[in-house]
Order: sequence, then C-alpha cells, then structure tokens
Amino acid sequence: MKVINKMKKFIILFIISGFLMFGCQQKNTNSKEFIIGSWNYIHNSSSQDYSLTLDLENDTLIGNHCFIANNGNKIDCAGENDFTLTCKKNNDLFSGKFHSTYSNNYYNLTLKFSNDTLILNLDNYSDLFFSKELKFIKTKN
Repeated sequence: MKVINKMKKFIILFIISGFLMFGCQQKNTNSKEFIIGSWNYIHNSSSQDYSLTLDLENDTLIGNHCFIANNGNKIDCAGENDFTLTCKKNNDLFSGKFHSTYSNNYYNLTLKFSNDTLILNLDNYSDLFFSKELKFIKTKN
C-alpha cells in the first residue's frame, strides 16, 4: 500500500513539474510572430480607441496608427497604406519616429515589448492629445 501511495505522489509531482516547465514558458517578445499584427490601447474609457498595426522587416519595425478620442471622433489616423511609425531595433527596444497626422509633426518614439504588452513612449509629445506613455495589448486574430 505504501508503494502505491508513493507512486501516486511521484506521478502527480511529475505531471505538475511538466506543466510548470512547459506551460509557464515566457513568450519571445522579440519574435516576428509576436510583434506583427494589430495592437489596441489598454484603457478604461469607451470614448478612446487607439490602435497600431505593425510589421517587422529585418530589424526595422514599420506600422501605422489610428487614434480615436473625444467620444468617437477620428483625431489622428494614418491612411491604410501609410507608414507613420518607423523604428530600428536597439537591444530590447525599438527606437525611431512617429508621424502624427493630427499635428503633422514627427516625434521621437520608443517601443518596448514586455510579456503581452507593448509600451509606446514619445519624447516630445507636448502638442498631442494623449499621454507620454501608452500601453497596448495584441489583438487576437
């Protein structure tokens, strides 16, 4: 009877350790499969909808944006085929330029992918209508 209980404990520990080893692996946030696609702003307001569409070509990240605010008004949206984000990979960050169609200005931009989140930071953003840092999550396809 003791042998059977020890075997049950061993099997349960084996199953749990297998789950922990394979089920909790961190995503490769620098992979093309993770980066490309649509990203939506994490917010608590139904009057804002900020989205990014990204693609990765070698170490260059390109994309466009559409920022809807003020109760559903399109404030800053790129044309479907316009690239308003261009960044180069620098270690774990992407650094580059963001072109606002709202102000028609270019801004220094950094993007960081962390777990399931994209963090966008603008250096000189004072004339824009949103905060310096925006967090996005990937849209499920």
